[in-house]
Amino acid sequence: MEMVEQIENLLIVNDEPEFSVSDDTKVSAEFFILCEENAQNELSKDVFDCKLCGMSILNWVVRSCLSQPKVLRVEIGANALDAIRPYISRDVDYSVVLYGSTPLLNRTHIQDLLGFISRKGLNACKLKKGYVVKNDFLRVNNKIFSIDTYDFSSNDFFEVKSHDDLAYAREILSEKIMSYHRKNGVYFENEKNLSIDANTDIGFACEIFSNATIANGTKMGEHTLVGKNATIYGSNIGNNVKLGVQTTVINSIIKDGALIENGAYVINSVIGENSRVGWSSKIVESSVKDNTVIERLVLADNARIGEKCVIRKNCELVGIKNKVVIGNGTEIGAKSNIIDSTVGANNNIPPVTMIKGKVAK
Repeated sequence: MEMVEQIENLLIVNDEPEFSVSDDTKVSAEFFILCEENAQNELSKDVFDCKLCGMSILNWVVRSCLSQPKVLRVEIGANALDAIRPYISRDVDYSVVLYGSTPLLNRTHIQDLLGFISRKGLNACKLKKGYVVKNDFLRVNNKIFSIDTYDFSSNDFFEVKSHDDLAYAREILSEKIMSYHRKNGVYFENEKNLSIDANTDIGFACEIFSNATIANGTKMGEHTLVGKNATIYGSNIGNNVKLGVQTTVINSIIKDGALIENGAYVINSVIGENSRVGWSSKIVESSVKDNTVIERLVLADNARIGEKCVIRKNCELVGIKNKVVIGNGTEIGAKSNIIDSTVGANNNIPPVTMIKGKVAK
């Protein structure tokens, strides 16, 4: 048996405070999560590693705990109380044992459960999947006999064992995520056709349209619009941004007031304030400063584009050996190719110009 690596604190997707207990709760408790390895299931890997709405099932269990849990890997069928006994604390009243296969656990219900057990004066309580046990009792008793099972908030202890179980849990958790964002003023055109990860932060009064995907820790400011079929991964999106239909933004920063038109790609890049990326343009490993216009069907790959520039349609700015640098206030004419070159500020490059490996002042 070994400890799993430390689990990071995660963004909360409901109104419950993370890792805190309300003032009226007098019960001190520590939390253990048992991850059963090599459990028989149809998921082709350990259940606790399976992803649900952008987080592993284990992480969903972690966020239901009232304090940072100890996470233990155990063999399937291992005695839960024997597993935790070496790790229990002397200055805590109870130990709560949960399992890494139960992603629907609810923090509020766990808190209510502890209050119930304390009021009843119970030494041990078996849950549908898990235990609550008094630490003083566990220290002096190697075995616990005639332990009662409490079917407390039984849906919370729903256990994932199959693809059908995974689909059911995903449906429940997706609704929880949507409900959280709705309460924060986010508009969803059609929630059933959306994919919003749990660790996504969406600001007030944003509008999200059908078939959009927002995932991998994306953060989005206020009053931003995400068009149909857009895909946003691991990105930081500012306020008052408009992301058009079928846009793709991956690992990028889109600053306030920017417009990313239909079909555009922005990958590993930064788009400045009030700048525009035209439809079906591709911005890759590049930066675009404020108030710059990039027209349609432009390719910028490994480029640095300054402020108040205009890049006309069908241009290619490609850094193969060296970065392309476009100075502030410069206009690049349509269908021009700038390869491995630097163009100084306030230039006006005619259409269909080829510049390769040069410095144009």
